[in-house]
Amino acid sequence: MHAGIIASSLITVPPPPPPPGALAATVGYQPGGVIGAGFVGDYFGNPDLSGNAVFARKDIRVDFAIPSGHKPGGSASPGYNDVPADGWSGRWVGILKVRTTEAFTFRFNVSGKIRVFGKPQGAGSYTTLIDSWTPSPLREVIASNISLNPSTGYEVKIEWAPNNGTKVLSFLWESPSVGASVIEPTA
Repeated sequence: MHAGIIASSLITVPPPPPPPGALAATVGYQPGGVIGAGFVGDYFGNPDLSGNAVFARKDIRVDFAIPSGHKPGGSASPGYNDVPADGWSGRWVGILKVRTTEAFTFRFNVSGKIRVFGKPQGAGSYTTLIDSWTPSPLREVIASNISLNPSTGYEVKIEWAPNNGTKVLSFLWESPSVGASVIEPTA
């Protein structure tokens, strides 16, 4: 070892959860996330989710800003070629798990049409959380007071038909102890 150089090792420890009512600025803390490494996305070559999906893929998060004239990312699936730059739709399903029991708010920044459904994992039918199935410019739509707890996963189904042009869809959640953030896969 040379003079003036100190050997050290870096140990990364996740931060503890914030106390109830803590400010949204808690850095690094995630209240949970989507299990299975993301949301399963089914993509349709039409704007109304009709017929069979032309391709499917795992999307790590539902957080898209797709420039005008572009398709929704990439895929090696042959069906990807059947998705036009404009006039397509998608459906994502994911199961959320949380670390603490709290009431959550789901926030969607969205252009186009959107429907959102939810249910406890294993339950029979979905409850409609958001139904805004008319073409609309970029806006925020909210479903609030969704009670989640660590013992049960919560299945979310999102249906989206973006407007032509720039396409935006971001799915965020927040609770009394954690500020709004895009839902990431669980660690």
